[in-house]
Amino acid sequence: MRSKTMQSAFRFIQAGNNTSVLNHAHKLSRLQRWLENQLPDSIHEQCQIINFRDNTLILAANSPVWATRLRFLAPQLSNHFGQKISCNPLKIKIKVLPLTYPPKRKPHTKMKISGTTGQLLEQIASAVDHPDLSASLVRIAAHSRKI
Repeated sequence: MRSKTMQSAFRFIQAGNNTSVLNHAHKLSRLQRWLENQLPDSIHEQCQIINFRDNTLILAANSPVWATRLRFLAPQLSNHFGQKISCNPLKIKIKVLPLTYPPKRKPHTKMKISGTTGQLLEQIASAVDHPDLSASLVRIAAHSRKI
């Protein structure tokens, strides 16, 4: 499903219909810079503008705590923003979108071969008629000597 989405997005960009999308992206970028100037450093690092549509500014906060702090500042932001683009009343919606981190990988545990198992593999290798299999068993048995 993801590849279909990527293909349709690629076709959209190739068709040259992306001027309105690019304009909207630039507008959001300018709004993000404006927001960063309006908010204290501790808060603006924890939020970002998601969209601006129909006189509504939609913000995302990393956690419910930051969303609450933004809600306290929303009336002040609305007034400043309304004066900047001369549109009143401006609505501000705040959503919580936690940061997602990749899942932690389990550390790779190296498998160990005991000396007894190594000797058994060498005995099997000498009894096997197939030369490739015999060579592979000898290589595996060699790992038991590295311990």
